[in-house]
Amino acid sequence: VYNVRNFERLLKKRGQFYIQTWHGASSFKLIEKQADLPLKYILEAKYDARVTDIMISDSRKQTEEFQKYFWYSGEIFEVGMPRNDALFHYKEDYD
Repeated sequence: VYNVRNFERLLKKRGQFYIQTWHGASSFKLIEKQADLPLKYILEAKYDARVTDIMISDSRKQTEEFQKYFWYSGEIFEVGMPRNDALFHYKEDYD
């Protein structure tokens, strides 16, 4: 499980999943598909997207942004974002 762009060459074992949770809203990251990014960054980002098995999203809009701007075409679960959910679903008994 990662919550940031992974620039290391990830070698997964058989049956292992790479889940990308990001660490908050994606709006600030919409620069991903800008043509003026360094080629090295683009290649590493495309590799990271290719080896990602599952992403999570907090809304249909965010899912569409991930598909459009992150070079990702895999499965996306719209289940919320861990960092943001704590702000909107606060309970007194959270530890």
